[in-house]
Parts: sequence; C-alpha cells; structure tokens
Amino acid sequence: MPCLLVPALLLAGLTAQVAAARRARPTVAIVCPNNAESPVRIAAQELADGLSELYKDDVFRVSQGRTPPEARYVIHLGTSATLPRLAASVTDRLQGAESYVVTTVETDGQTVGLIVGRDASGVMYGVHGLLEELGKGRYLSMDVPPEPLGRPFDFVGWDLADRPLVPTRLVLNWHNFLSSCSTWNLEHWCEWIERSQRMGFNTIMVHAYGNNPMAGFRFRDVDKPVGYLGSTRLGRSWFVNHANDVRNMHGSEVFDQPVFGSTAAVDGTNGDRTKAAHELMGQVFDRAAQRGVRVVFALDIDTPPGNPQELITLLDESDRFLVQGRWLPNPDTPGGYAFYRAQVAGLLEAYPQIGTLALWHRSGGTPWMGYRHEEMPDAWQKEFDVACRETPGTEDLWHARHMFGMAKIARACEKALVEIGRRDVSLAFGSWHYSFLAGADRFMPEGVALIPLDWMVLVDQSQLRDADSRAVIGRVAAHRPVLPVVWAHHDDGAYVMRPFMPFDKFQDRLDDAHCSAHGYGIIHWTTRPLDLYFVSLARQTWSRTRNEPFAVTCRRAAGHWFGSAHQETFSRYLQQWMAESPMYARETSDWFVDRPLDEPQSVLKSMQARLGPLDDLDTTGMRADAKDRIEYFRGIESFTAEVHRLESAFRTAHRLIGEDRLDEARKVARPLAEEVRRVIGDLAATLQRGDITRGDQGLIVTLNTRWLPHYVRLNQRLGIAPIRYDFGPTVHDPIAPRPGKFTFLFDPGKRIWQTLGEKETGAEVVACEPYAAPTELVGIARHGLKIDEPLTIPLRPIMYGAYGGKEIKQSPQLPAGQYRLTAWLVRTPDRSSCACDLTVSCDGEPVGQVSGRVGVEALKQPQLFPLDCRVTIESSGQVKMTVSPTNGAVVLAGVILVPIGKVD
Repeated sequence: MPCLLVPALLLAGLTAQVAAARRARPTVAIVCPNNAESPVRIAAQELADGLSELYKDDVFRVSQGRTPPEARYVIHLGTSATLPRLAASVTDRLQGAESYVVTTVETDGQTVGLIVGRDASGVMYGVHGLLEELGKGRYLSMDVPPEPLGRPFDFVGWDLADRPLVPTRLVLNWHNFLSSCSTWNLEHWCEWIERSQRMGFNTIMVHAYGNNPMAGFRFRDVDKPVGYLGSTRLGRSWFVNHANDVRNMHGSEVFDQPVFGSTAAVDGTNGDRTKAAHELMGQVFDRAAQRGVRVVFALDIDTPPGNPQELITLLDESDRFLVQGRWLPNPDTPGGYAFYRAQVAGLLEAYPQIGTLALWHRSGGTPWMGYRHEEMPDAWQKEFDVACRETPGTEDLWHARHMFGMAKIARACEKALVEIGRRDVSLAFGSWHYSFLAGADRFMPEGVALIPLDWMVLVDQSQLRDADSRAVIGRVAAHRPVLPVVWAHHDDGAYVMRPFMPFDKFQDRLDDAHCSAHGYGIIHWTTRPLDLYFVSLARQTWSRTRNEPFAVTCRRAAGHWFGSAHQETFSRYLQQWMAESPMYARETSDWFVDRPLDEPQSVLKSMQARLGPLDDLDTTGMRADAKDRIEYFRGIESFTAEVHRLESAFRTAHRLIGEDRLDEARKVARPLAEEVRRVIGDLAATLQRGDITRGDQGLIVTLNTRWLPHYVRLNQRLGIAPIRYDFGPTVHDPIAPRPGKFTFLFDPGKRIWQTLGEKETGAEVVACEPYAAPTELVGIARHGLKIDEPLTIPLRPIMYGAYGGKEIKQSPQLPAGQYRLTAWLVRTPDRSSCACDLTVSCDGEPVGQVSGRVGVEALKQPQLFPLDCRVTIESSGQVKMTVSPTNGAVVLAGVILVPIGKVD
C-alpha cells in the first residue's frame, strides 16, 4: 500500500503546483451585464475560448454584472442599451441592426476593452469579427484556430466596426440525401448553426418534403402519414439505396456503426417517427434561438404527400374539391381552413422558435400546380375570371390560376397565425426559378416574402449574372420582400468537388435586384469543400468587406489554412482550383454520373499544372492540420481525375457493346470495377484528413451504392463477373419523392449482392436461425424466401431498371457462355428435409436443370447447403431460374451465377 501512495502524493503535489501557476497568471475578466441576453452570454464564453487560443499565458474568465478585483484587464460585452455609460462614446458608430463596435475606452482611470452591439446579435458578430481580425478562421466546415501571438494579452487590433448590408442572410441545407442534413444528429446541426453565424449569416432555413416526419401533425385525431428520414436502412427519398452494413463497404474505415443515418431515423409507427423528428429539430431550433439565429421552416403544400388523402377525406365534400382523382382542401371553407390551421398550430407547437413559415411548391406536376380551370371550385372560377378582367395580362402570368389557389392557402395560414396568437411569425412563398414571381406577387397577401431558388445556375452559371434576370426580380422586390437563394453546388450535375465560383460584386447585384432591403440565401447539402463560396458571399455583404474580390478571400483563406509563409502560393492554387476544376456528378438519380464528362486527359493535365507548384514546397514547421489540408486537396483533385478517366472508359465499353464488339468491350471493362473500388478507398483516406463530415460519409455511401454497382453490372453484362442475389428483407418508402429502389448486401469480402425481398419477388421473407457459415455467405444466411410453390426469378445483371442514364442501354440479357449456378437453400424450421427442382431457362428454352434433396442429418452442420447447376447459354437472352419445391416449402437464401467459359 505505501508504494501505491507515493505516486499518488507526487501527482497531487504536481497538480497543486499547476493550479497555483494558473492562478498566478494574469487574469482577463470578460464581463457581461446581469440582464444579458442568451447570445451575449454565449458570445462572452466564445470570446474567452478564442482569446485563450491566442494568448497562452493568460487566463480568461467570464463573469456577469461584476468585475473580479483580481483582474488585470477587463473586457465588457453588451448592447448599447445594457451598457449605456460605457457605450455612450461609440453609439453613433452603431449603424442599424446587428452592427457592432470593438474598441477600448477609459473608465475610472483604466483602459478597458469594449464590444458593443446595437443588439445581442451585434455583440455576437463583434466577438467573431475581432477573433478573425486576430487570426481565427471562420468557415462552413471548420473553425481554423489562430496562431498563438506569443505575447501577453493586449488591446492591439481593438478598433473595428461593422454592419451587415442586407437584413436576412440565410443558409439552407435541404433534407434530401445521405450527404445532406437528413443524416445529422444534434451535434452536427449545432456545428452548422454556429459556423454559419460566425461567418456572418443570421438565419437558418430547413425544407420538409411532404413525407418528412419533421413536418408531421395531427388532424381530427388522425396523424399525418409520414415517411422516414434518410438512412442506409430506412428512408428512400431521392434515390437513396440501402445497404446491410456500411462497415463492409469500400472506404468502410469512415464508419463505426452498421447503419449510416440520424438517430432520429427510427422505425415504427408514424407517431414514433414524427415524435423522434420533432424532438431532434426542436432541440436544433432551440439552439439556434439561444444564439439569436432566426429560423425559417419551409414545407411542401402542393405535392401528394403534402395533401394526404387520409386526412383530407375526413372533411365534408363541401370542404374539398377533386383534381384528377385526388382531393384537395378548400381553404375558403370552414373545414378546409381547419385543416391548414391544424397544420400551422401543430408545427408551431413542435417548433415555437419558427420565425417564418415558408409555403413551398414545385414548378409543376403536382395537384396544386396542375388543376384545370374547370376543376376549381365554382366560386374560385368566378373570382379568378374577375381578377383577370380587372388586371389585363393576369391570365398570361406563369401558372396564374395555381398562384391564385395557393394564395388562398397563404391567407388561411395568416388567419391561423392570428388566431393562435403568433402574429410574430411571418409567411413566405417559395419555389424553383424566377418564373413564379409575377403571378405570386399578383395574388399573394401583402407582406408575404417570395423565395426563388436560382435553379438555372447549372445551365448558365446563375441568372443573377444577367441584368435582365435581376430586372425580373427587381420589379417585384421594389415593393415586396424577395430573397433569392443561390446555389453553392447543384444536386443535378454539379455536386462534387469544388463549389460554383462565387459572384463578383455580389452586393452590387443585390442592390441592382432591389434585394438589399430584404436579403439572400445559399442552398447546399454537403459542407466541405464549399467553404470558399460561403465565406466569399458572406464577406461581400458586410460593410467592411463589401464586394470583397474573390482573390482577396482566397488569400485570407490560404493564410488561415496553410500559414502565412505559403499564403501567396496557396492563394494562387485556390483561385485556379475554383476556376478550373470540374464540377460534376449528381445525387438525384440512380446514377452518380449520368452524362458524359470532360475529356479525361485535359482534366488530368489541368490538375497537374495546378498541383505542380506545391510539389517543391518546404513544409518544415507547417502545422499538422495545414499538411493534412494539402493532402486533402491533392486527394480530391486525384479523385476528380480518376472519375473522369473511369467514366470515359465506362462509356467506351458501353459503346462497344452497342456495336456488338463484346471482346473489345471486355478488354476495356475488365479492370474498371476493381479500380473504382480502389478510388473509393483512396477518397475515404483523403476525407479523413481533418475532421470528416457527415457529407463526406454520405458521399462514400453514394459511391458504393450509386457508382460502383454500375461498374459491377457492366462486367456482369459482359459475362466476366459473377451475379450475386441475396434474398432478404427490403424496406420501402411509398410516399417518398423519387424513392430509391435498390438494396445491397456487402459481404465481409466487400462483394456486392443485390437483395431482393417480398416487394421484388412476391415471396414471403423469413428469418433463418443463426449459425456458422462460410465468410462469403455470412450475410445471406440470415434470411431467405419461403417458397411453397414454383417461383421464377430473373437472373440478370444487378440494378435492372435504374432510372436515368438513358444514353446507356439497359439490357437484362446475359451473353452466351458457360455458367455455374449455385442456389443456397436453408432448411425451414418446421421440416426435417429440403427438396426442390431447379430449372434455368433462356428466352423460355431450358439451359440447365438440377434436383436436390437434403436430409436432416446433412442439415446439422451447416444448415445452409448449395444446389449447383451448369448453365449453357448458346446465344444471349433473358435468363430465368424457377425453383419448384417437391416436398413442402423450401427457403432460398441466395444465388450466385458465375461465368466459367465460352460455349463449347
């Protein structure tokens, strides 16, 4: 025992010495008023944390209302109202909401620091403006710590003032994909909110499709039907494919759990899913409110899931009208209004922090955007006709009658807000393009803001570049709030890696479009590597950095990211990367790449030219995070070049197939799938440079489920790779927009099996008793199809029926050749033996047949057993397998079709 006490006593003594040394260090007191609002208190702590990074030999302590007597220096934070005496000399420098001044003043013979805002948000921006002035980097995907100043604390640099040039600066992360906020947990949301605010944004916006459980509500004791938040096991919105275990994927080292997704993406009843989403997003919005960040909540009002028949048919027929077989609520009737009131009340009960409720519609193809004149209620027809006569040209406005109808929804929501006592909540109306602005302006209630998404950026690099388009916005924005939302990247073809080039003179463009009095937003899904886009537009819309040239933004970022010694080199590199590197790929399709890409050699040559100057850099003394960032950029540049090379070869192979030059196609295609696997693994290593983001992880999933399978399929079509089907449970989301269709099993060897379940085969899926199985078969041995009568299953390359990629022929045929078919059967729990006939046909003609029976003794170890069949396909065709039980039901767990040679 004495031997154990000695080290403990020594440790205690050392701890006491360290504590005494810390107490002896100079103390800087950060004082906020007793009545300080939450954003001010948070800002005070973040100031203490930031200054502690800069001044390593000083101690920074936050207090409220009083100045600690031991403090050597004092910093006061507050608003002009809460610090009237201290702020008296700088009040005239505070110019409007969210403005701030950072300075020093003399009080009681002492120099004190002062960070004062016109309001609480101004204090927050003042703190982070100062920290950036002292060297801290503020970006969407990261906070870059400053270099320690190497001197005791002082007030050098404490003389700055700033104000925003537009009142609303919003960041919109759209619920969609596994690489978007759909997979975020609370900590990821909080990071996003904090970093957005530190850059200078003041509003967050989230959008809920009609199936999203976070927009669930209750009407007449019935819950709105909802789907799932996206994950690799639940949720299908926008082509999400499922997988059994992401830890078996290529690049799997980025995952530590079998399922990738939010913890709120729960299974169960509608109520469970809605409750889980409400709890998560309620905490998210509460964190935003604590920081003084405003919340805009957008929900679909025109789509089928946004108009659930289960609720609308609870209304009397006089309260609804029929559009192409679907009922819509009439907001002008008592029952129809009650439907919208319940929705508004339910959302504000779940999320009292909402400041703006944005009613969202698609640009066409929905019930509220597709009804004919004669389908409107009779009273509406007359009212609309009168409106058209009163204002000539009204009928010619884009979707005029549909804007007329949805304006009635807006009026119902306005009325509901008044009745439930939430006059503080404003309304907005948004969609893609600018086409809807004139019609919405004609019919929407006064004061309803319009939020257009600048969707055409993919085609013309944004309409905000065009003076005519700004004039379209300006005609409405001159008298009604309009907040254009620009795109940092584009989910339909410009998704990875770099963002779009930021607008030059962005504040001038907002002025020209009459939006400076209202605001703007940025839509995105991933966070890295979009930092330069966000920080550029953020800085351009503040007074001190108005219209900051992109070269200046890059130079500042280069200093933060790579250090002052290499600032000029990396500034040039970042500008070149943003201007030259391709943008490509998509999330809104079964295809990661659904169109031809740039010529790969030119992409490679451009990359080598950009990276060349970095090869000879002396990085001695460079911080580890900066070295990681260099390798990160090298890695994503290499990934881009590899994708272009592989996609070029992929399309060459398909062209050769179309020309019936199969041997040449095989030569091109044979190595590609393995190279794709390597490229995914390399990217996963790259994404771990620095703090990997949820978007990074989601990208690894999408590459495994929407890119690699097409290369595997290509080799299967050419008869040079096995076809593997697993039979087990699949989860579907019938009310999801553009739902994904495919489920994959990645076995421990990272081989891809496509899983087919009851929806795909029509047969019942049953669970099998756990038991030992060969490594390759561990996954498929857990479930199977219960077959009690003949069942026919097509044997074709995986992903048959993929959407998009129309230039690539989708053929279910297999080429001529010799194959070995192995069907893996499992004994059913209620039978002592398994027996069945297995027949394989090609275009209806038998090409292989086998019968099998396994008794109880053979089933003891293992319980999974193979049924092998040699298959000979004389000429390419559609191949099918029929399993016919001969002694009661059998369970089919999986099937492998292996090419073994050409036809003899």
